[in-house]
Amino acid sequence: MVYYCRKVFFVTNVNKAIYEWVLPLIGLLAGIFAAITGVGGGVLFVPVLTLVYAFAPSQAIGTSLLVMVFGGVGATIGYARQKKVYFKAGALLALAMAPGAVTGAYLTEVVPARILGVVFGLFLAAIAIQMILSTTHYKQNIAEKTKQITCEAECFRNKKRLILAFALSFFAGIISGMLGIGSGAFLVPILLLVVFVPVHIAIGTSMFLMGITSLAGSLQFYRVGNIDFFYAILLGIGALIGTQVGAYLSTRIRAEKVQLLFAVALLIVSLEMLLKYI
Repeated sequence: MVYYCRKVFFVTNVNKAIYEWVLPLIGLLAGIFAAITGVGGGVLFVPVLTLVYAFAPSQAIGTSLLVMVFGGVGATIGYARQKKVYFKAGALLALAMAPGAVTGAYLTEVVPARILGVVFGLFLAAIAIQMILSTTHYKQNIAEKTKQITCEAECFRNKKRLILAFALSFFAGIISGMLGIGSGAFLVPILLLVVFVPVHIAIGTSMFLMGITSLAGSLQFYRVGNIDFFYAILLGIGALIGTQVGAYLSTRIRAEKVQLLFAVALLIVSLEMLLKYI
């Protein structure tokens, strides 16, 4: 039986098992969305687990992070087949993001997420609006910059950009670990606007990093017992397949359209964060 309480839909124990087997489909759809846009499935997993399956927020975040490990692996496989993952650059940024994710997971026990959620919700909204506006002049604003990056080695030539990207990646890891959302919401703009990486490669590299940072963050949640492994596996199976499908479908979409999709998805994430934390 399904009840409505305080405008929140949740599943009772009577039919909970039935709804649990919908989780792989949810993971599949979220994985496709994540791999195409670069925004981690946490923006869907956390609300579903809290609103539909009555998870505590901390447990929903921990479970979501573990699911995104599956998603990161699937997307990395898909994008690596297309040679759209900069592994060396990603590994370097992971050195900043992984400790950031662990720090963020720890901060969930110490610092109220509300302040951070509002600040970064506004920050993401500003980035999303800027990217949406830039798509009207995509070839002039983005393509001219990204054409300088024709191979991964060129990412390391501008030390100032790389250092800035490294520092920003640490804070992206903190947000990912603290709020349970994929690091792609922060990393893709960093790669696009700071390192000037082409959008498809930015998304592929972001998904590779998402798996690493999500694993680092989920370990902290596992330490305090805030992961439901049964739900994580069911969602993860779908996400593992869905992200590979999404990576394949991304080859059918022009780069400027992918950027526009990402910007719209980013705007949705920012609005969700603001509605949740204001």
